[in-house]
Amino acid sequence: MNEQCRSFTIYTKGNNMPITTQQAQNALGITVLYDIYFNRLPDAEGLAWWMNDMENGATLRQVAQNMAIGGNVPQFGYTSTDTVIDLFYNNLVNHNADPEVHNHWKILAINAVPSNELAYQMTLETIGLPKDSWAGNLYLV
Repeated sequence: MNEQCRSFTIYTKGNNMPITTQQAQNALGITVLYDIYFNRLPDAEGLAWWMNDMENGATLRQVAQNMAIGGNVPQFGYTSTDTVIDLFYNNLVNHNADPEVHNHWKILAINAVPSNELAYQMTLETIGLPKDSWAGNLYLV
């Protein structure tokens, strides 16, 4: 299977200073959320906005929630659970989830998890981190 991969460049604030590992990790999480929600990479302003939020103490979970509130993201209750799962997964990997994967996400959604939490959990799995041990910052492994 030929999966389409996305890459991104992190631009500093014009000073050509290297970014920290933490900033790179935050940018990765934000970028995956953009892909899940909007099927695109963040523009420079959007990435800077959310990175600033995280540098001021917001967790990736909070960023996922705030992006969903302000970004015209489908919410469970207004759109079917299956439709939201298919949309997010298709945005992320360019195809619908196979039945086993779909059911994995549906069980999470059925347990009264809002769609922003689903996007957050998909982000964690995308970057290969254990969900339960994650404290709001991305860690490179």
